[in-house]
Amino acid sequence: MDRLLRLWTPVLLYHGSYPEVPPELGGKLHNVAPDQLVQHTRYLRKHVRFVPIDELVAAEKRHGLASITFDDAYKSVHEHVADALIAEGVPFTIFVNGSSLDGEILWRDKVRIAITNGWVEECEAQLPAGMKIRNLSFYKYTKDPRNDSAAVDAAITRFLEAKGALASLQPATIDRPEAFIDHPLVTYGNHSHHHYVLSSLTKEQQREEILRTEATLDGIPNIRRSRVFSIPFGERKHFNAETIELLKEHDFCAALLSRQRLNLRRRKLDGLPVLERFMPDDDLLGPQLIHFKRLASA
Repeated sequence: MDRLLRLWTPVLLYHGSYPEVPPELGGKLHNVAPDQLVQHTRYLRKHVRFVPIDELVAAEKRHGLASITFDDAYKSVHEHVADALIAEGVPFTIFVNGSSLDGEILWRDKVRIAITNGWVEECEAQLPAGMKIRNLSFYKYTKDPRNDSAAVDAAITRFLEAKGALASLQPATIDRPEAFIDHPLVTYGNHSHHHYVLSSLTKEQQREEILRTEATLDGIPNIRRSRVFSIPFGERKHFNAETIELLKEHDFCAALLSRQRLNLRRRKLDGLPVLERFMPDDDLLGPQLIHFKRLASA
């Protein structure tokens, strides 16, 4: 493992960290139990030093370093794992969707609610014509860049509201400023306002998605801010040249992808540094690192 990590730099990406995933979120949520997540960091720190993601971006030499990131700011991170990571001395960055602070339920959680309740066919029957894409599942085509994410969100929201499924449901993601953590090891970053597929939007819609969450985070006192942007969904098809232009225009220092890879060399897209991430599961971390290294080498 030391040999692998002398060449490859890991950036770990987590989402939920529930001891047990809430039933309404179903089986599609990427979740690593708190105890196992801490074991991942203990294993990895035998071989590397954890640094905040902004420090990793700026480092002259990245070998021997690693970073921990969380996307979507699920409450489970604050409630179940943040204190343990702080006690371990592990820095981490949480990437926030600003709409949660407006009390909105993350639209991908709405998709999970429809799946968990067995409502997919009924929901599909009420979607606008052309939204369903042949040979793709409901879960996948709703986040396909050929579909305008805002339109998908609106359609699924109408369906769930008619079902009465949203009336008493609270966001699973952080939804109040008081919950943010003021600690030197904890940093917060921008993950766009609604977590829409940015490449499905116009440039001005993308700008609004980015700047609304910037304004939201600016309004939260006593937190440490990342200048790295976490691209929703994080594959190459989920953003475009306009996304990169906007990130540079608004002084982000790098963008994070999510393609199940480790980092070997420094990379830039149109002059903006980018870093790869991988999503560990609940298993032992060592074999996963070897697997993701092979994916990156392919």
